[in-house]
Amino acid sequence: MSTSSIPTEQASVVLEYVQGKRRLTRVLETASTLLQRVSEEPERARRLETSFELIRRHFSADVCLEFDGVVLRATSDAPAADADPVCRFTIEGADGASGRLDARYTSPGTLGLTPAEWPGVMLLLARITALSVGGRIV
Repeated sequence: MSTSSIPTEQASVVLEYVQGKRRLTRVLETASTLLQRVSEEPERARRLETSFELIRRHFSADVCLEFDGVVLRATSDAPAADADPVCRFTIEGADGASGRLDARYTSPGTLGLTPAEWPGVMLLLARITALSVGGRIV
């Protein structure tokens, strides 16, 4: 069977699958890198900065991370659209400290995530961030 006999719609589905798999692989590599970096950093504030910078550079130009007196915030110049997904996570530390991670989807990001893929990735990154300060997402 030649590619000319494959209907355009089927080719489109196959292409989206391949691209989605590549995006997922890049997300997993990025999350693994974040885990490695925060596990090697002894200072809590630096672990938060590492998480914040990774999220800001690759996943959301509009992000705010606050935890136990550390406040990190970035905003983009892009206008927010009502359809843009927004994630808000509460971080609860084991020592009673608390904070939050808020982010808005900014298209497409360096990893090219779709609006449907982005919230799941943000949950993964929020959990890594919470673990880096000895906490959890509540």
